[in-house]
Amino acid sequence: MLNTIILIMAGLLIGVLVKVMGRYVRIPYTVVLFAIGIVLGLLSKTVLAGMPFSTEGINLISKMNPDIILYVFLPILVFDAAYEMDLHVFRKTLFNASVLAGPGVVICMLLTAALVMGMATLLGGYDPSLWPFALMFGGLISATDPVAVVALLQELGTKKRFSTLVDGESLLNDGTGLVCFMMFYSVYAGQGEIDHPFLYFVWVVMASFVIGFVFARLAIWLVEHVAKEEVLQNCIMVAGAYITFMLAQSTFGVSGVIALVVFGHLFAQSCRPHLKPETNEWMGKFWSLMAYIANTLIFLIVGIIIATNVHVTWGMIGGIVLVYIGLNVIRYIMVLILMPILRSNGYGLSWPEFVILGWGGLRGALGMCMALMVNCTTAIPETIRHHVLIYTAGVVTLTLCINATTSKSLVNRLRLSGQESASERHIWRQILSLIRHHDEETLTALKQDPYLKQANWQIVESKMIDAPTPQTDEQLSSNEMLCVVRTNVLAHIEKVANDYFHDGILNFFSYERITSAIAVLNDFEGDHAIDDGMLQKDLRRRRWFKTRRRALNDACNLCRGYTVILMETREFITKTLQSKVLDMPVEKNTIDQVLTEVDQLIRVASDLLSQYSKEDAVIFAEGVTDKATRMLLSSERGRVEQLLQEGILSQDAADALFVDIAQRQGLEIVH
Repeated sequence: MLNTIILIMAGLLIGVLVKVMGRYVRIPYTVVLFAIGIVLGLLSKTVLAGMPFSTEGINLISKMNPDIILYVFLPILVFDAAYEMDLHVFRKTLFNASVLAGPGVVICMLLTAALVMGMATLLGGYDPSLWPFALMFGGLISATDPVAVVALLQELGTKKRFSTLVDGESLLNDGTGLVCFMMFYSVYAGQGEIDHPFLYFVWVVMASFVIGFVFARLAIWLVEHVAKEEVLQNCIMVAGAYITFMLAQSTFGVSGVIALVVFGHLFAQSCRPHLKPETNEWMGKFWSLMAYIANTLIFLIVGIIIATNVHVTWGMIGGIVLVYIGLNVIRYIMVLILMPILRSNGYGLSWPEFVILGWGGLRGALGMCMALMVNCTTAIPETIRHHVLIYTAGVVTLTLCINATTSKSLVNRLRLSGQESASERHIWRQILSLIRHHDEETLTALKQDPYLKQANWQIVESKMIDAPTPQTDEQLSSNEMLCVVRTNVLAHIEKVANDYFHDGILNFFSYERITSAIAVLNDFEGDHAIDDGMLQKDLRRRRWFKTRRRALNDACNLCRGYTVILMETREFITKTLQSKVLDMPVEKNTIDQVLTEVDQLIRVASDLLSQYSKEDAVIFAEGVTDKATRMLLSSERGRVEQLLQEGILSQDAADALFVDIAQRQGLEIVH
């Protein structure tokens, strides 16, 4: 056991070296780790055979129960992916992701089974009794692996809306893949035949959702009412993620991945906004470290398992390659069949994205775990077990080594990463110009410092950011500049809303509705007016499931929130954006149009406030009193922060005052 721990720690150091070398080698980090795992597994039989620590450690890993990979590493990676997802984008891509993860996996399973039986026919081994095994293999191999896909998306740099679709599919198709696999595997595992597959699928999804929801609400309650420190809050997250996954996967026999996606999604929606910004920053770093460790070890372990457990003959390589090619073709056929649905829902799907979506269907640790489960089931004929393990290992190896390795260049060739439009490229050059100008001013000031006169200024100057190459053929049109200005204004509104919420001026309802409206407008990338449509929509829904008093209070708070934020935004436009945006000249009519849109929304909010004040003066007065109280105590908080920065207050004394202010303010932030 000690030797195994040493090998695992050595694996983490290998991961560090791979990360460093990744600056010079353009191969995905996880693919390199997977290849190193295969090499270690092969060397353990030859060169490393006489070394105790390597032999014992690798042997223990090679005989590892597949459940260890599932229960130790998967909860970290799935929760991190779900927690860090953009909630608005995920909701908008949810339908398309569900289509790919539901009907898409079923289509792939049927076509894969047909492919396997076709190969058996060509080789003269066709037997109708093999169809259940072919369908079992189809269910096992058709679902994309969330671990491999999430790891790849972190390196591709595609747009958030597309990467969220691919990410969401890989997380959700676990449920469908599990049902498809278990329909046939359970018969041989002694669990009985599944009589109603559709009802079983509904049970898996609904039960997984309920488990994730219940444990998320419990964990959120603990974070908000028990834990007040970052370490304790993360302990609750870690424990909640593992308990949710294990209970769903083992105790209830449903999808731990789907339950954990629900858990992470609700945690991000209901808890993250209530945490202090520094707490969220700390948690982000913590979960990034956890995900890095899990990714590093899981791909090394899978590589070792494949190298030590799978014995491939030259005659089998042709079959593996044929299955690999067939699975890629099948995935493209599946996406093509569903293309009309995918193009007409959510953000749609372009043809370049179609190419990447088909090519990015990676298989990895999850598929290997199911293949190892099959390999350990003696009720399945040995030949079938052997072939399932070999073909799964071959497909995992080839998708990671070929698809993952070439995806980056394919994304770049199809122009799905970086700045796509002329306005984005133009803005990027302006940003580089601003930084370059800052460097030049700083260099001039440094040269005046008598203490630095011996410096080699040529070397110092060589470290400045490169000046962007001017592109006279890509000047922004009036409409493109209008989109740029709107985008800047929306970003400012969101920043002010975040500041006001964490200062206690905005309540959570107003904050959530304003930021949601901004997210919807951002979908149009500035090509949509900042009007009163979102406000009116929110206020029409304000009475759902609420008393009249609460509904009116929410509406008043929302209108006040819009008013105070937009008044500050108006000042930002007139002072900061009036003449230039990112050092680019702006036409007066562009600024005037955006100001008109902002003023229209201010007028609507003000008129509604006036209407509500007449509707019920008592409730309105209560809301105004609450707002004045929040603003007074927010100002008090600012004074305490100033005293802390000046060194007059200690951190402990300041924290005590912050807690006292939060209690008096009823602040919806967990301190």
